Amino acid sequence: GTLVHAPLAAGHHVDHVLARRAVDSISRLREWRTYYEDFPYRLRSHDHAGLEARYEAVSVRPWLASAICYRSQISRLFGTRQELRRALAARTRDHGCAAGLGHAERVWVPVAAGHDEPCYARPEERNGHARPTAR
Repeated sequence: GTLVHAPLAAGHHVDHVLARRAVDSISRLREWRTYYEDFPYRLRSHDHAGLEARYEAVSVRPWLASAICYRSQISRLFGTRQELRRALAARTRDHGCAAGLGHAERVWVPVAAGHDEPCYARPEERNGHARPTAR
């Protein structure tokens, strides 16, 4: 299967909400989906209900270069490019500390019904870097 990386839709932007609903509606994708956090919005518990956090190492430089392209959102949400850089670097550093990595992003994966582990977690995948594998 193909891994689908969809927005968590915590910021309630219409395009993100529609994308999440579409992914959620396809039951065969359950084991093949992850959700990224809408930055810079604060998460509430209902945003990730039925999901479990996982951390993935990230390379900050390319991510920052891409984020700088969203000029219309930089001034409105951060004020300056430098503030955006600072906020993203702090976020990846904080997530990295939580996961024992240098810089990381937190993603959310479905928890299997009746289990404490994500749908695709096997014992060797419980280090926070799990990826779905064919069963």
